[in-house]
Amino acid sequence: MMTMRAAALERFGPAESRTITQLPVREPAGHEVLIRVAAAAVNPADLGMVTGRYRWREPVRFPLVPGYDV
Repeated sequence: MMTMRAAALERFGPAESRTITQLPVREPAGHEVLIRVAAAAVNPADLGMVTGRYRWREPVRFPLVPGYDV
């Protein structure tokens, strides 16, 4: 099983509550692709996601790995 290093949260809270951990890489669905990321950014929307502000917009699974900008 492949793993990835990620800054993840186990519950909603401040961005400082994230931990660096190893997580399994999930298989992409039929309409998705898997990419290797060398660097990622965090934007204001990610900060809203980790605090739970946007939890009504999409389902959230924990551990939550914010950061859609790669």
